[in-house]
Amino acid sequence: MKRKRFYDVFCGLVGNLDPYELKGLYTRASRLGYAGCAIVYIIEDSSDIREAFEKLRAARRVLDILQEDNHKLYLRCHLKVSGQGKAKSFLARARRLCDLASIEGLTRESIAFASRDRRIDILTLVPGVSPRLFRGDILYIAEYEKLVEVPFSYMWDADPLIFSKKIMHARTSLQKVIAKKLPVLVSSGGDGSIDPRALFSFAELTLGADYSVLVKSASTLIEKRLHENRERILGIRPVEGVRVKTDKA
Repeated sequence: MKRKRFYDVFCGLVGNLDPYELKGLYTRASRLGYAGCAIVYIIEDSSDIREAFEKLRAARRVLDILQEDNHKLYLRCHLKVSGQGKAKSFLARARRLCDLASIEGLTRESIAFASRDRRIDILTLVPGVSPRLFRGDILYIAEYEKLVEVPFSYMWDADPLIFSKKIMHARTSLQKVIAKKLPVLVSSGGDGSIDPRALFSFAELTLGADYSVLVKSASTLIEKRLHENRERILGIRPVEGVRVKTDKA
């Protein structure tokens, strides 16, 4: 039986772009059983688009070098914004720099936009914050094959009462997604990678997600999305549904 290749889509944050620090994140993830992992650059309502773009260009250069050296470390752009304006401005300029693009579901507007915009790969639910998903959101998520994510660090709290409330909110938020057997991602979060099977078991027990769906989301499905997005970055897949044949493709 072929062994699954797991990917942690949130193994740390883009910091000072020190290659040794980035290699350390990858090494930790690899030792835990991940084939690759993504570092996250967060764009907020207060972020300057020009500065964010330059930071991403620098991160892209560093990660391209590391990837050439067989470090499967990916760049994820994470929009932590309340409305569409900032998201649209950023995506129009910087989407091709990102291996993955995601939006945090902070408001109804951000959830609706994340569900409908093809440039977004992942909708991140924030336990205790994200509004509920509507039927229309679910239909678009299914049609565009998006992944719905809950990072473990977003749920964790040292206070047992707060922790349990976050779990219950996340469980309620995911009910319709789970019922439709849509892809559910559990990732580590900004504090470094956590053992993948421990994450899957935790999500199965507390969130009611199917273990096989969690495994497929963190392996086959995210690997497929990463491959397609890399082809877009390289110009092999210029628009949806069109693939340019090359000697390497």
